[in-house]
Amino acid sequence: MAKSAENTAELKMPLWKANCWFAVLWFMMFFDLVDRYTLAACLPYIKQAFKLTDTQSGIIASAFSIAIVALVIPVSLIAHKWSRRKVLAIMVALWSIATYASGLAKGYGSLFAARLGIGAGEAGYLPTAEALLTAWYPKDKRGLVLGIFNSAVSAGATLGLMLAGWLAYTYGWRACFGIVAVPGLILAIIGWFMPDFKNDVKAKVTEIEQTNEPSKPASKPALKTGIKDVALYLIKSPAVLTSVIISGLIGFAGTIMSIWGVTLFTRTFGMNVKQASTFIGFIGMFAMFIPIIIGLLSDKLIKDNPKGRLNGTIIGICVFIACIFAFTQNSLNAKNLVIAFITWGLAKGCINGSQSVVNTVTQDLLPPHYRTFASSLIPVSNQGIGGVLGPIICGVFSDMYNISTAVVIVATIGFLAVVIATLLCKKFYDKDDEKLQKMGTFDLERA
Repeated sequence: MAKSAENTAELKMPLWKANCWFAVLWFMMFFDLVDRYTLAACLPYIKQAFKLTDTQSGIIASAFSIAIVALVIPVSLIAHKWSRRKVLAIMVALWSIATYASGLAKGYGSLFAARLGIGAGEAGYLPTAEALLTAWYPKDKRGLVLGIFNSAVSAGATLGLMLAGWLAYTYGWRACFGIVAVPGLILAIIGWFMPDFKNDVKAKVTEIEQTNEPSKPASKPALKTGIKDVALYLIKSPAVLTSVIISGLIGFAGTIMSIWGVTLFTRTFGMNVKQASTFIGFIGMFAMFIPIIIGLLSDKLIKDNPKGRLNGTIIGICVFIACIFAFTQNSLNAKNLVIAFITWGLAKGCINGSQSVVNTVTQDLLPPHYRTFASSLIPVSNQGIGGVLGPIICGVFSDMYNISTAVVIVATIGFLAVVIATLLCKKFYDKDDEKLQKMGTFDLERA
């Protein structure tokens, strides 16, 4: 797009209003992660109650991801054709109800079904939220905005672990699920009224003709927003598709922290569930600022190089793997909690920051009307590669060897795959960026 468009939002509104609605989306994401990872804090209790193996526990964790993979595209199609804000509000309410149902589970099967329900509720949230955010803020602020937005991942997963660990220890794991489900229902009501944009392209799409009067824009045919049109655009956008795969590979590497963190600390450092959840929670307070820093760095890098965000992804994943090796070495030998705090925190922040940056790349290369549907591929990748395969593979290696060895194996596989895929994405980037620039600028109408 033209340089002048990089500091202009596509959906115009006062900055204070955009920031207020941004806060609503941030807290939705926060409680999304609280509800999602309450299972990690309660897992030791659930394993004892239902007598599960690590592999079975991994399958329970993966149920959530299976539902997302199956439903995210259909739900995003509904949001694309009907209403982003309404779908978003309904999704938040649905996952909150399913979280409450998790506490009512009577056995392995009913808990699996409840986790499927949480995944069904969360299926359309991320694509819808990111499509709205990238319309509310200009391109040169998206790295920072999505970095702050994704800090809710660290905050929710870790502070949620602290809260859930304390609730499960104090009141029992069943009550824990019931309590954490309440805030989402309140946010769902608020979210029903957030600003959205019209999907029929009445917005101005212009380009500057190469004439003697370049200041005069010439009208360009309206962008087609049918499902077939979006699909064809994506098929012909290799950098976009590669960035989606990278997001899933990052999720694969990060699953060792999101699902197995409490289990790892209880087994390796001799903590109980409450102690491990609290310790990881404090780590999360430290880690939640790292995606913001990486996002801000990516905004700086893109000013000098259109592919700069991808360099930020490589930096983040390299720091992640170095910290995982340092953490494992410490956990097997010195067992120094200060070293564990720093290395686990840096690894957690960098994996979330890397994912935030590569998701921003996906948004940067798409017209605003295509982002909801196209972004639905991100959760498919995240949950299909990371959420389904990650916990199961880590559980299998843990049963074969031990949890520390499993963590290193999964992290290393993820790291190598991310680096290779990112280099491929850089190779394809110019083609996709040139195609988007030819469309000119977008001036969206509020729905």
